[in-house]
Amino acid sequence: MNSIKVSKYIYLPKTESTNQYAQELVSKSNPDDHYCIYTDNQTHGKGQFGRIWYSEPGKNLTASFIVRLKHPVLHQFDLNMIFGLSVISLVKEILPDEKMTIKWPNDIYINNNKLGGILIQNIVRGMNITHGIFGIGLNVNQAEFPANLPNPISLKQITGKAHNKLLLLFRLQILFEEKINFYITRTAELKNAYLSELYGMGQNLMFCNQQEEKFEGRIEGISDEGRLCVSSGGNTQAYNFREIRFIIPE
Repeated sequence: MNSIKVSKYIYLPKTESTNQYAQELVSKSNPDDHYCIYTDNQTHGKGQFGRIWYSEPGKNLTASFIVRLKHPVLHQFDLNMIFGLSVISLVKEILPDEKMTIKWPNDIYINNNKLGGILIQNIVRGMNITHGIFGIGLNVNQAEFPANLPNPISLKQITGKAHNKLLLLFRLQILFEEKINFYITRTAELKNAYLSELYGMGQNLMFCNQQEEKFEGRIEGISDEGRLCVSSGGNTQAYNFREIRFIIPE
């Protein structure tokens, strides 16, 4: 695979969702180029499973990358791991002394607070992913959040100062290019790097299953398909995204 380098940029003053815009662009033009699409006002941002991602206009980093590639669909979680590691690397440069992790499958955490999230959407033809859409929502300069959001936090709340969103975006682009070009053919190294940043890895945590039953379990790792491996009561089970959720300490 040729080296991935973003070469085209689209700025949208206002849009419903940068990921949605990216999907429509791929559907209409099947681009060979790699794109960065960003906005200051995302009105209907999406999180995992169609959940709404709230962002105050002009305050946060809301963007999507389109990457042309050929990657086996059976290893699609590789792309989640690569982009998650890219975002973690960006935040570590700003907050080197903070404890940050990737909460499976798509959240960026500072201690037990959510700093941001990623959303990967893939275009598949046959057995391969032909385009990856990598969405990021990072709380940057927002100082207040709706009361119904359980545990949000922003860079400004942590550092006490405002940050240049465009500089953060360009730095994220560089880190993402570095990591996808390095890790896309190094699955074992990628997985080890991801597990080293995984929220709760090797720890006993509280979870809730699809039946709304609470249980204690220990995170053992991630399966090759991207399932969360949790041991409880002497058994280890691999859970899909909708089958388990974390109970975050207050």
